[in-house]
Amino acid sequence: HRARIGKSLREVEKLLGGQGKGAWPNNSVAALERAFGEILRSLDKASPRDQDVFRCLDGFETVWRIYQMLGESKGENTCVIPLKSLVSLGRVVCRAVQDHPANTLHLLLSNRLALVADILLDRLVRLEAMGELDAGLGPDTDPLSASLMVLLSSAIQQLSSCEVSSGQEVRARLQDLVSYIVCSGTVDSLAGYFQLVRDPIDSSPEVAEFLLTSLQLLTSLTAAVEAGEDKTHLLVTLQGTELAGTVSMLYGMLLHQGRDSDRSESPVSLPEHTLAVVTATCTLLHRLLVRDPACVSLMQGVLGQEGISLEFRHIASYLLYYCQHHSQANLLKQVIVLVGFFTANHRDNQAIVQSGSQPSVLQQLANLPFPYFSQPELRAVLFPTLLSSCHGNSENTAILAQEMSWQLIDDFVKSEEGGRDQLVQLVTGGC
Repeated sequence: HRARIGKSLREVEKLLGGQGKGAWPNNSVAALERAFGEILRSLDKASPRDQDVFRCLDGFETVWRIYQMLGESKGENTCVIPLKSLVSLGRVVCRAVQDHPANTLHLLLSNRLALVADILLDRLVRLEAMGELDAGLGPDTDPLSASLMVLLSSAIQQLSSCEVSSGQEVRARLQDLVSYIVCSGTVDSLAGYFQLVRDPIDSSPEVAEFLLTSLQLLTSLTAAVEAGEDKTHLLVTLQGTELAGTVSMLYGMLLHQGRDSDRSESPVSLPEHTLAVVTATCTLLHRLLVRDPACVSLMQGVLGQEGISLEFRHIASYLLYYCQHHSQANLLKQVIVLVGFFTANHRDNQAIVQSGSQPSVLQQLANLPFPYFSQPELRAVLFPTLLSSCHGNSENTAILAQEMSWQLIDDFVKSEEGGRDQLVQLVTGGC
């Protein structure tokens, strides 16, 4: 599709060169949309050769002139190109780099992703400020910010893979990019946005989609942090922002307005978009907690803070209750593992899971359905968490002994499977 891509890029070039500083007329906007549509259809054929053609015909250089115009607007809606076309541009660039390491590396090494990060930060700062002014209305969304976050998270995730980041220069430049995104304040702005979520989003799928995109960006940033060191300052920033406000966001989404006030009946089913945000948040927390022992300690300290620890306990308790009634098996496993790393070698956090409203989190874990005690793959999820919640804590061990035999856990720890488990190794000093 070289001819079609080349013709469309020339059309974009012509449009950018022939317009003044005022708003574009409708026919020019329509022509730009047609050109983007032609390029996208060409790239959607899933041929790496078409992606090569886009790069070799200076496609990135051409479309980045639009991002430069966006950068000059400093987050305001003053760009002469309509929002719809800017979002279409994002789809074109994302498709041009999708599963294509050479194009993704081109964006990294040419420093073009830094401009995307600058535009995103300006937009997020503006969005956060608007949300604070209209706090009673809940958070607003911005399609352009979402488009930029999709592009950044896709590129960073791809660059973090072993195949792409094997070279020292690539790793160094990726670390520099993530450090720039973090230190410029993007994570702080996302944290500010998350903290605007104080109520359920069940009737706001557009907010859920924006939250999901934001969480995907944060998760991609964690993939770029090398084990044992944090040259990007991401972990310290997450510590300072209380894990980017994600726990408080979950609490607002799930538990405000008295949602968990009565457990005598089955909990009301949550919409798919709400569950998607919950799962993405748990995935982010899980990725942080299982990185290495040093990271576990840092994250436990944040989750163990007075207000956050109570929110975390209530969230875990509610999700353990909800997932069993609505057959959310994967989310249930995530919550179990999160509780395990939350309590590992941490006396105060162990106390948190056995206190509060009854049944406590610890009691709920001990009363999970029978398959969690009989099926090997489910035992491997539950038993390390029960060990972690009770190890070195006689009070918790006594509570657990009322519900089940400790011998089951002891046998698991001594088994070959238990000996390989990361959480078991962390708790017993095996790693």
